[in-house]
Amino acid sequence: MASIRAGVIGVGHLGYHHARHYAAMPDADLIGVVDTDAEKAAKAARDFNTRAYPDAAALIAGGVEAVSVATPTTTHFETAMQLIEAGVHVLVEKPLTATVAEAER
Repeated sequence: MASIRAGVIGVGHLGYHHARHYAAMPDADLIGVVDTDAEKAAKAARDFNTRAYPDAAALIAGGVEAVSVATPTTTHFETAMQLIEAGVHVLVEKPLTATVAEAER
């Protein structure tokens, strides 16, 4: 079976653990991480032998197939929609969105 090309957006406390798990999974290839804090992204990239991307668009352009979104809740909807519209599989940390209306979309 081919490995899924995975990424993580938001490598704070929870996102760092998502990256760690993807890096350890035999059927996943952690191709990159994104964070608004470039130092956090660079540290996670070093720790898990992957690449730090500047934003979600660059991660998408890099060929990611599945992404964990572990950003602040207020950014979940916009980030997830960008990924979904690009055909990327998405796992969003809870809560899904900041509002019920966003979640229903």
